[in-house]
Amino acid sequence: FEDSQSGWGAGGHFNVVGGLVGRTRNGGKTWRFTSNIVADDSGRGGLLISSLRFFGSDHGVLNTIGAGVYLAPDGGENWSRATVTSGSSALSDMMFLSDATGWAGGDEGVWKTTDRRNERQKIAPQGGKTCMGVRAVHVVNDQAGWLAVTNGRLFRSEGGGASQ
Repeated sequence: FEDSQSGWGAGGHFNVVGGLVGRTRNGGKTWRFTSNIVADDSGRGGLLISSLRFFGSDHGVLNTIGAGVYLAPDGGENWSRATVTSGSSALSDMMFLSDATGWAGGDEGVWKTTDRRNERQKIAPQGGKTCMGVRAVHVVNDQAGWLAVTNGRLFRSEGGGASQ
């Protein structure tokens, strides 16, 4: 939620072609939902939107499982695929500390961005380690954060993600 009245929710299912985004402007009493957010060129049908973040009331970013990162400049009315220069297309969660700096995690590791969307730097795993599938990311500042992974383990880093 942006404030006590305005917020967004997202999701999807194998029966929801292109994912689903909902918006409320009255504290959740009513919602306006839009489906088919993401064009599906694969023919696979449904799509899961794994995380959604808005910056103010207009600029949104969402992650999908396998279909990339999408941006909306207009409160979620129109979405376009971001040109991501590095990183995975299967992201489960993201968290931002500012309008530009954020972290995203997925099956292949954790990435950090400083431009909200396009350029991401892989910060974990490093040194040939395998990743166990990040499902949740929580950061408290530029150096400290936690990861929850698929096998139920939690990892903490106090080195900006370079250590665990």
